Amino acid sequence: MSTHNLYIDIDRGEAVRSAANSSIASLPPFVQGDSLALKIWILTGYSQLAAYDRVPVAGITLQVALGTKVGNAATYYTQQFTWTASADLGSPYFSGTLPMATNEIDTLLGGDSSASAWLEIKMIQSAVPVTILSKQVIIQAAVIKPDTNTVPAPLTPLSAEAANASFIPRVHTGYWDLMNANGKGIRIYCDEDGAFRSDPIEP
Repeated sequence: MSTHNLYIDIDRGEAVRSAANSSIASLPPFVQGDSLALKIWILTGYSQLAAYDRVPVAGITLQVALGTKVGNAATYYTQQFTWTASADLGSPYFSGTLPMATNEIDTLLGGDSSASAWLEIKMIQSAVPVTILSKQVIIQAAVIKPDTNTVPAPLTPLSAEAANASFIPRVHTGYWDLMNANGKGIRIYCDEDGAFRSDPIEP
């Protein structure tokens, strides 16, 4: 999955090209059905002559949402309020994924090819929220839609995320236990020399 780097100049409330380039940058595309992976860098100390200072991640969290911007109403088309801070203090950023496959986005688009929304990013420090970016963006309808085949009863559809969490990966360290309905089975593994081994397991 490709990741978009989003550098935010909090002095001007703008997305910029990098920590060393204060030119205004385009925001990533917002497309229905995507999983938008982001690395968000918070920058301060705007200058046309010098690089930005990178804001440390310690004690900070982020909130990111696409939604409406109307009075006291809070309507989110999608949101991500859980972000992972980088472990490298010399390279501070937040990483996370903004899900674009939501019912709210589908409803917003309806039968149209695109629709407008507001992207808002808040920085939370000492429980105090500060908006560091607020931009109107365009959400594009996807051309390639998810598979909409009906799953026959009594079967249950399975997501890719659930499948990845449920099944053994291709590379596995340790052993596998294969059991039958009576509780009997075998344990298969590789020994220290790489030879295939299988031992019976009794219930």
